[in-house]
Amino acid sequence: MVGVYAFKENPQLAFTFNDFGGTYPHDDDPLVISVLTAGLQIKRTMVYTGSSTNVLFWEVFKRLDLPKEVMRAHRGSLLGFVGESVEIIGYVDLRTTFGEGENAKTIATKYIVVDARSSYNINLGRPTLNGLGAVTSTAHLCMKYLLEDGRVGVVKGHQIIARKCYEDSLRNNRAKRRSNSEDQRCNFLDLDT
Repeated sequence: MVGVYAFKENPQLAFTFNDFGGTYPHDDDPLVISVLTAGLQIKRTMVYTGSSTNVLFWEVFKRLDLPKEVMRAHRGSLLGFVGESVEIIGYVDLRTTFGEGENAKTIATKYIVVDARSSYNINLGRPTLNGLGAVTSTAHLCMKYLLEDGRVGVVKGHQIIARKCYEDSLRNNRAKRRSNSEDQRCNFLDLDT
């Protein structure tokens, strides 16, 4: 999919000073956005360029109220960057919309479903970014992608939510170290219905 964007003549996807609008100086805040999938707006969606897959957490899958039959079997484990392993429950293909109004673009997105703790609802990895034809800037907390008509779509990150996710993950890690309980979950479901 990358080749489609790499060899076509396209508008320049660049970030300028104007793209800082609404972003406060920060110490490496992650890019956290909202997406629309299965008819719901899902906040706490982290754009994670270091991931080779898209992750939908089990608690979120259940809240989407999808029939379990839409999930396909998938055996294996998902490995994190520090070697931790999480069993994959399955995968699901969902149409996911990025941006709103004239910036909206919808693509088919394959999500690996895992039952794990996270302060995020979805982690979007390189497959989606490449499928979207997106480039990101963590300095600007912004993502840009080509729209079907040749214009450039823009999604701004939610800096306050990103910081809240970070604080929640720190709190969850402290609680995990204290209790070592397998039942403790930390998925903060910000779903607009």
